[in-house]
Amino acid sequence: MALAVLLSLAAAWGFTYRDDSLVRPQKSGVLRVGYSIGEPFAEVDAAGVPHGIAVDTIPVLARALGLTRIEWVQTSYAELIPDLLDRRFDVIAAQLIILPERQRWARFSDPVTPVRYDVLVPAGNPARIGPYSQLVPGADLTVAVVHESKAAAELGARGFTQALLMEVPDSDSGEAALRVGAVRALVLTDRALQAISNRHPTEFQIVAEPEGSAGLNPTAWMAYVFRPEDDALRRAWNDALRHVAPASPTAPGIGP
Repeated sequence: MALAVLLSLAAAWGFTYRDDSLVRPQKSGVLRVGYSIGEPFAEVDAAGVPHGIAVDTIPVLARALGLTRIEWVQTSYAELIPDLLDRRFDVIAAQLIILPERQRWARFSDPVTPVRYDVLVPAGNPARIGPYSQLVPGADLTVAVVHESKAAAELGARGFTQALLMEVPDSDSGEAALRVGAVRALVLTDRALQAISNRHPTEFQIVAEPEGSAGLNPTAWMAYVFRPEDDALRRAWNDALRHVAPASPTAPGIGP
């Protein structure tokens, strides 16, 4: 009897639920995009308009979906997925890497941007810190990472304790911590560290990975993020994305 009730409820839900995730913004003409500040993925210009790797394609994708206006919603890196699930916006355009644990709560678009983690240190590397693939805990090796990032999880798994790992809200905070000597190294994506290094070439340097270390520091992929139930919007977005910016042939598949 209980099973029959559950099956009838499931059937009723399947009959009544309608995925209007694409129709809804098309009716209003507005696409709500969540982002967090992090160079070079998303910054804000003098007029308050976001620009960067993660957001520059958004206007083109919106037009392809018949959406005439973008509503930008800025939040913190740590709140991107919670705010998405709270329906503050329709899609995330930020420096979020495709991770299995994130796929429990959200759905990713096709892979968009390849990244890997690197290490930033003071110019001259006075502490002789090694590349990301070789970072292991040491008594005086304190490292800054973005809160709830893939790097934070990986370094924690390598044995970095809370005393050695400073989790910061964004790249600017990590850069400041390194500058004042609160940490000895900053771990961010290679693109973010290159942006910092380009702005301060005499102050910082990137510790390069040795030749042949690709397997030790593999490429990760960033993508746009949607609510699990918003399948219609995600599928239409992927269709538009494949025309605007086809993925590299080395990008992993993550489902339809």
